[in-house]
Amino acid sequence: MPRVESSAIRAAIACIAQGISLEVFGRRDGSQLLYAAQVGMSTLEAIGAKKK
Repeated sequence: MPRVESSAIRAAIACIAQGISLEVFGRRDGSQLLYAAQVGMSTLEAIGAKKK
C-alpha cells in the first residue's frame, strides 16, 4: 500500500486502473483496491478538515 498522502494514493489509483484494464486484477479485486484507495482519500480529507 502507498504512504498515506494524496499523491501516493492517486498514483496507486492510476496503477490499479491500469491493472484492471490489462486484466491483471479481476473485477472484484480491482473494485476492492479502488475502494481502499477511496477510503484513504476520505481519511486524508477528514484529517485536513480537522487541521483547519
